Amino acid sequence: MAFPSRSTTRICPTTGSTIPSTIATPALWVCRPGIDPNPCYGARGELDATEVLDDGGLQLVRHHHAADPKVDCFYVYPTVYLVGDGGNVANLSDIGNVLDALMAQGARMSRICEVYASNG
Repeated sequence: MAFPSRSTTRICPTTGSTIPSTIATPALWVCRPGIDPNPCYGARGELDATEVLDDGGLQLVRHHHAADPKVDCFYVYPTVYLVGDGGNVANLSDIGNVLDALMAQGARMSRICEVYASNG
């Protein structure tokens, strides 16, 4: 999927007001095509796993993301911001909590699909 180089707007059918489209804003995405490095690809080995064999031995299983996936996956992570006074998080530069949940749950899907995960 190609992302627009600038934000575009849409019209809200209920209110008639304009709604900015921010799909191309890098700060709003943790994983999507075009982000380099893309944490969902596990390029540093952070998605590798250990397989326990029948004989009790251990074997490293390297993670490889799909080179040309036929489908896209949109990962919606659970609530991870559990501190502060609640409400929406305005500072999207700290992705630590989001990244922890994403790497544990959603990023391994990159073996079969292109993972899209927003930061908010």
